[in-house]
Amino acid sequence: NPLSGAVKARAEIAITGHSAGGRTAITYGADSNVITYIPLAGAAAAFRDQPAATAPKGKASLYVAGANDGVVSTAGIRSFYETVPAPKRFVTIDGVGHLLHIERPKPVAQVIANFLCRHPIPYK
Repeated sequence: NPLSGAVKARAEIAITGHSAGGRTAITYGADSNVITYIPLAGAAAAFRDQPAATAPKGKASLYVAGANDGVVSTAGIRSFYETVPAPKRFVTIDGVGHLLHIERPKPVAQVIANFLCRHPIPYK
């Protein structure tokens, strides 16, 4: 387990990543220390062979895509998202491409903050 011992201050964390890092967030979202995961323009197409088996179960997830993404298909991300168990949310940010968090950082941050308010990370 690559996350084992990496998180000392908290027993539970949220994980996020962009593009290939989004795929990493999905992959490590299954770790017992991760309580929620948030892929941004996540390369979910890499999981098309076994999407249902790959998606972490029982964890809140937020999938964020840019409406004009020319690198990772928004339709591909949504297709993978449809296989993910609830609780989940899919948000498309209008007017942005693949670098959504750089092109429109405030709306992306607001979407993430709103999600985390609904699915808070418990502090102990």
